[in-house]
Amino acid sequence: MKMMNGKPVDVDNSCIVPYSPLVSKIMKAHINLESCSSVVAIKYILKYIHKGSDQAMFTIKNKKDEIEEYQSGRYINSNEAIWRILGFPIHDRYPSIIHLSVHLENGQLVYFSVENIKKKSQQPPETTLTAFFK
Repeated sequence: MKMMNGKPVDVDNSCIVPYSPLVSKIMKAHINLESCSSVVAIKYILKYIHKGSDQAMFTIKNKKDEIEEYQSGRYINSNEAIWRILGFPIHDRYPSIIHLSVHLENGQLVYFSVENIKKKSQQPPETTLTAFFK
């Protein structure tokens, strides 16, 4: 119990910031150090990083150079800028999309020359569609 302005106040450790004495000693500064122990926190961090840039309204009066207008009118926040500078992928496709060349049974295209006509006619090359069904 502590007195504040003449009134009793309960004092507990809820206002104390967690820190690591070792990290504070190494960095020679007080550092708030916490760990994420749930998937929800990680989801929030990833959602915040990939939320995109802020939107703004603007008008362009002289329509002379469309490329310059786009570059001067586009806003990229710091998260997106560093993500692009470091060359990380901007988007991902899951599951991967693979183009299957569709053809009728035994109707795939076969390219041959005079030297390999016999081999190609007996053993046609595998297409993405025939490989998919194996």
